[in-house]
Amino acid sequence: MGVKAVIAIQADVASADFGTKIVRVTLEAFGATTPIGIVINNAGISRTHAAIADVPLGAWDSIFHTNNVRAPFPLIQAALPHMSQPGGRIVNIGSVAAKIGRRMFTVYGALTSMSVSMAEELGGRSGSRSGWWRPGPIDTETGTRGSVVMEKLYRNMHIKREGMPLEVAGAGAWLVGEEAGFVTGQLISVDGGWGTGWP
Repeated sequence: MGVKAVIAIQADVASADFGTKIVRVTLEAFGATTPIGIVINNAGISRTHAAIADVPLGAWDSIFHTNNVRAPFPLIQAALPHMSQPGGRIVNIGSVAAKIGRRMFTVYGALTSMSVSMAEELGGRSGSRSGWWRPGPIDTETGTRGSVVMEKLYRNMHIKREGMPLEVAGAGAWLVGEEAGFVTGQLISVDGGWGTGWP
């Protein structure tokens, strides 16, 4: 997959025209007849709450608009008419927190069901694929190193370190590549074994 050009588009994931704006600017830059090959939903913020009663509605809305289905869905809707058929790929990036369902992460997790449902529709209609991958603790500026959360995660990880961004990107590159052409509706966990280490 050679890269011919890169553009940056600023958009608010909570806005009603988030998806249409990104697709419109993309088509203006690369040509209206150029098919969109890959859509990756990767926006995310992290907030924890000690109890359900401590989650204000504004925080719920903020996380749901950014991390969960409210932001990815309109982008996918806007992109679908312009995607390669067959061969379009949609990848939603979540978190292993959705799998384990721990008390501090009440607001996480809605992407899983949407990704599976989309795989069935897209595969039968256009030969396109949908998948998602869930990173564990990753070494970024918003990571959990040195926190109480990381101490708990570390005890349940088989590989005792934070993952690196390139390790997450490598899994994503495989998932959207031709080598994974028969893979759809699947979850790829990049978490050092964290998701399997919970009791």
